[in-house]
Amino acid sequence: MVHQLAWRPEFQCRFSWEEGDVAIWDNLASQHYAVSDYWPHVRKMERITLEGEPIK
Repeated sequence: MVHQLAWRPEFQCRFSWEEGDVAIWDNLASQHYAVSDYWPHVRKMERITLEGEPIK
């Protein structure tokens, strides 16, 4: 299945977090697979939905 490709490292984007960083991704164009490797730090996530026409 295509959704299983998210588990393969060659199809992943790993982000090296620094204080104040923000990451944004488009769930329509990507698949989010969170890896819980940030202990002892806390992960805070907020979701937003944008309205309007897509940019062409």
